[in-house]
Amino acid sequence: MTLLELKNLLMIQTGNDVEDYTDYSTQALAYLNEGYRRVYQHWMGAYPDTSLVLDTDIPALPAHVHPAIADWATWLMYRNGNPSKQNRGYVFRKSAEAMISSMPHHGGMTEEQRLSASRFTGLYDA
Repeated sequence: MTLLELKNLLMIQTGNDVEDYTDYSTQALAYLNEGYRRVYQHWMGAYPDTSLVLDTDIPALPAHVHPAIADWATWLMYRNGNPSKQNRGYVFRKSAEAMISSMPHHGGMTEEQRLSASRFTGLYDA
């Protein structure tokens, strides 16, 4: 999915028209990038070097997890609202967390990167 498709999905999930994106653009873009960082960090063990900026940008993640980015952003849009909105947002939070937990932790890393990330160093240094 491109950033534009993620924006459209976010607008639909929050019950807004795609044409209304300009009303939410600053907040929505920040939340989409937060979702991207969250999923990417789980997959790669580090944060992405760049944020999603252009409508043609594609997250550097497997395509099947792209909706988790929009789900997390939807949760962030709803979490600060009244209890009714928060309850609507929990469904999207649960969906994003389910997708993230189904991904292998550090699955995008090479074997060498995985071994070095899980190794404890300096345990016996004086």
